[in-house]
Amino acid sequence: MPLRESEKAVIVHGTSHPELAKQLSKLSGMRTIKVHTTQFANKEIGLVDPEGKGVAIEGSVRRKHVFLVQSPSGKKLNDNLMETFIIASALRRHGASEVTLVMPHFPYARQERISVDRGPVSAKLLVDLLHASGIHNMLALDLHAKAIQGFTPESFENISALSLIRKNIRKTFSKTMPNAVFVATDAGSAERNRKMAHAFGTPYGLFEKTRTAPNQAEVAGYVGPELKGKHVVILEDMIDTGGTLLKTAEKLVKEMGAKSVTVYATHGVFSPDKKTGERAQDKINKCPYLKRVVVTDSLPVQNEGKISVMPIAPLMAKILLAHHRGSSISEIMRLAA
Repeated sequence: MPLRESEKAVIVHGTSHPELAKQLSKLSGMRTIKVHTTQFANKEIGLVDPEGKGVAIEGSVRRKHVFLVQSPSGKKLNDNLMETFIIASALRRHGASEVTLVMPHFPYARQERISVDRGPVSAKLLVDLLHASGIHNMLALDLHAKAIQGFTPESFENISALSLIRKNIRKTFSKTMPNAVFVATDAGSAERNRKMAHAFGTPYGLFEKTRTAPNQAEVAGYVGPELKGKHVVILEDMIDTGGTLLKTAEKLVKEMGAKSVTVYATHGVFSPDKKTGERAQDKINKCPYLKRVVVTDSLPVQNEGKISVMPIAPLMAKILLAHHRGSSISEIMRLAA
């Protein structure tokens, strides 16, 4: 049930994903308070008063629970983060009783451990900076590494998009599911593929993947059932440049005889190729071995060719309401499944 005005929860957002904030406001009944941000000539981020009203935040946040919606990505990822720090600091300085960050795509999540000698743990640093800026709690969608939740003593909810994906799979493969196999492209995605295979009562397989450099990996051995003539379904937490995914799809069809390959991912990062500049979306749409790629709108992406988008706002709005009211979030996840 949407909030009443008297329940004192509001939404503010940065520039990374205003459409998601708009949908969350509409579905939750929480009012949106506009925040004016800018980037100055020297590239500093700031809050401004462009309309001469004497304020950078167009509404009082005093004693209110503020949900700050931001989902950094692309060329402006780090600008989006700095914007988040500044907005959160302003909210706390001006009396917000609680600031909850809604960051469906949590960046730096692949840097949750020391992976090279004398290296940093950048995900831990980001969590520390977010808290230092004034954020109490965080909500993310399918964190790349669940261990990141342990980087803070405060509330850090990792929401699963598997219920949305499961509904789409059930509809798409209603007639062909008996001939489908779920395949994990590496050990990191094994759990989600195994869970979905168990839910549908279908076989499950696993590839080994060796990472040779950032955004580069080699597909190695395969363990699992025969794939010849099967409809392969792959579940990922994110698609970045798409390079490994294309190699896997080619191997599945050309070498292993799969009839089709469909991919579901929570985050469509879709970074361009560092060498050629080619968009990940274009590479996916040109790939003859991929039938369909489905992602959520945790990031601002569009339906395009083989790529289709599932909205997260209906699920996330329920999560926001439960979080504000102190009711069970896990119960919502069970009902969604």
